[in-house]
Amino acid sequence: MVFQLDKVGLILRQKRVEKGLSTSQISETLCCRRLIVESIESGNWDNLPHKVYVKGYIRKYSALLGTDGDI
Repeated sequence: MVFQLDKVGLILRQKRVEKGLSTSQISETLCCRRLIVESIESGNWDNLPHKVYVKGYIRKYSALLGTDGDI
């Protein structure tokens, strides 16, 4: 299965907005830079670390938003 960051990022962004959270709040809770959160949401690999780390961020982000099953 191919990892499609743009689709995953869209789901996370929609859920974040539904919950009324900012990217700053997410980055503080996940202990990562806001640029990483924004890059995940936009599907931009240029500003992200290795894929393994991104998957970890996405798992934590999904759990925070309660979207584990959607991702």
